[in-house]
Amino acid sequence: MVFNACETEPINETGNYETKSSTDFVRTYTDGSGQIEIIYIEKRYNSEDEGDPADFKKTTLVPDGYICIGGSVSIPGIGAFIYESYPSSGRNDAYKGWTIAAKYHGNNSPKIGFPVTISVIGLRLKDNDGKYIPESKLKEYMLIKRGYSSFAKFNRTSATLPNDYELIGGGANLDFLGFGEVSKNGALLKESYPSGNTWIASGGSYIFPAASKLSAFAIGIKKEIPNFGNIEKYVLNDFTGSCVNNSCSDTEAFPLVGPGGTFLGTCPGFKINPASEGWYANRLFTRTENNSRLDAQSLPINTTSRGSMDASLIVVRRRNQ
Repeated sequence: MVFNACETEPINETGNYETKSSTDFVRTYTDGSGQIEIIYIEKRYNSEDEGDPADFKKTTLVPDGYICIGGSVSIPGIGAFIYESYPSSGRNDAYKGWTIAAKYHGNNSPKIGFPVTISVIGLRLKDNDGKYIPESKLKEYMLIKRGYSSFAKFNRTSATLPNDYELIGGGANLDFLGFGEVSKNGALLKESYPSGNTWIASGGSYIFPAASKLSAFAIGIKKEIPNFGNIEKYVLNDFTGSCVNNSCSDTEAFPLVGPGGTFLGTCPGFKINPASEGWYANRLFTRTENNSRLDAQSLPINTTSRGSMDASLIVVRRRNQ
């Protein structure tokens, strides 16, 4: 059997999800089997509308019935960078949302707002009888593992899933825990990407001698799900961005993802090389065009070194039984 992905109508038109503003973009996609469905939600904000114009943080939820497995963010190249992109994992909000945080870098950051576009990806499955697996039941097949670093100026950590789980998403965040504005202004993400069944992250301070704590999150789903089968996963990760005019960008269109393709994109990742030479990410974004495009960009801070950026995307389909 050949699996072909297809696009369905925006879910808000079915009554299952109601958009919050005119800037929302909502689409659902399924693989050819019709048993894997993802919802793609895109929202646009301005940091000054959310409180602190120099520091943006927002958690976006998926509708009831879905499990949140990925998220992405796009910021224009105006000096704001990503320091958090990770799944909700608390007692009351696990698997329901994705948090994005970005900020200007440095104590002399301009106190003006910057535009932010966020996307979140939700997943739900149909069993072999054609019925949606209830969200509460689907959560029983899911697992979020979290890895921690110690407090340091620069950190690297990872989270690894057990062998009976398949990695389908992941993220990272930096915790300042009251170390003040110096630490908060100085710490940014450098890496957040999948490798096998592990999610790897690095980040910290480049200019300011301040400490932060890093967490990596790995989102997994059971390899065997009763009355469904299993999910087949690949990581597309051999895309290296080119650096022109102090900007390192990677834009990829994946022909096997989205309508007409065989896989569905779930969660992007990025890795900036070299890891400690002053380059940071301001864009890691899955585009709306058929859920089949990944844009990534990094920019230098107070450095003349030349960098490079690798982007990756996890893609899934139901394994042919």
